Amino acid sequence: MKKNILKAFAGDMMYSIIALVVLNGTIQLLVNPYLTGRMGAAAFGVILSIESVVSIMASSFGSGANYSRLVLSSKKQEPKGDYNIFLAIISLLSLVVTLVMLMVFGELNPVMYISSAVLMIASVLRYYGDVNYKLTLNYKGFMKYYIAAAVGYAAGTLVYPFTHSWGIAIASGEVLATLYVIKTGSLYKRPLFERSDKFGDVMKSVWALSFAYLISSMIMNADRILVMLFVGSAEVTVFYTATLVGKIVAMLTSPLNGVIMGHLSKYEGKLSKKMMAGISGGLFVAGLAVLGVSVVTSYIFVKIMYPDVYELAKPLFLIANAGQIFYFISESLMVIVLRFTGEKLQIILNAAYAVLFFVLAVPGVIFGNLYGLAAAILAANLIRYIAVTLVGMFCKQN
Repeated sequence: MKKNILKAFAGDMMYSIIALVVLNGTIQLLVNPYLTGRMGAAAFGVILSIESVVSIMASSFGSGANYSRLVLSSKKQEPKGDYNIFLAIISLLSLVVTLVMLMVFGELNPVMYISSAVLMIASVLRYYGDVNYKLTLNYKGFMKYYIAAAVGYAAGTLVYPFTHSWGIAIASGEVLATLYVIKTGSLYKRPLFERSDKFGDVMKSVWALSFAYLISSMIMNADRILVMLFVGSAEVTVFYTATLVGKIVAMLTSPLNGVIMGHLSKYEGKLSKKMMAGISGGLFVAGLAVLGVSVVTSYIFVKIMYPDVYELAKPLFLIANAGQIFYFISESLMVIVLRFTGEKLQIILNAAYAVLFFVLAVPGVIFGNLYGLAAAILAANLIRYIAVTLVGMFCKQN
């Protein structure tokens, strides 16, 4: 029995990793280099800035709805159209966020507004949409969903010489993924906007989780902002290259979160102290292994791809990569704790983490420059890892 469970889990992980590699490989190896060459670095820099805001919205509200739906499934509740109502509200909010964003960037015009708004709304829906496959543990369908997104990105990019539209190039992937889940899934079937008798509980859950992820998403972008404010623009590139491999390698472990939550939504037992300690210890050991790979790869990858900043970035490889990897490890633990302790505790933990991050990071970058910031980020993420482990072991469970 246990062997079959492990086999199923390993298969689900394989499908999830393939999905992530295909999508991100298409974006990093085809879309971004191609558009940079066609548009020029300055123009594409504006698009990257827009994408960062889109990412914050999508990873906050799309993921919030995604994980809230999984939590609801573990309670054997049927939401009807509750989540579609939430997504409609977020779509309207996205129209306002897009307007403010483009005004701040000084890029407001009708074409840019429409392109950015479509991208933002479609990205939120794409982040939410993969829950359709997690709910049924259909990770082969999950993989096909992300392959559809990658095909859309590639197709949109290849027609760029004819459309001259970055919006079509980038949004095509998000839109095609959403069309795929509409065709193959059950998320957008009738009753599309009918409230369930648990509508109030669903809204509390999804808003709490969304704000929790909003805190995390904003922190993920804070390091570059702090370097720009307190050190300089050239150093932003140095810090980015020092952390790049750690972020890429850690991203390959992120499918673990979705697979874990998908399986835990069907688990009806409790999280014992021994189980939590074993999971935490296993992730710590895995993190050390991933860190070793990241540091060795950084010496090769950065020297080839970013030779101009290699010597400046090299002293940061160990500590900067460690900070990134332990962030993702603590995120994985947070997903597990969420299943057993609920959404309210997650937002408290993330808020506490945000305070801790800035309390350590701001003095770190002011007094220690890049090394001080890297050390502060590592310290914050190690403390978070320990705190989440203790919460999972000792806090009251649902």
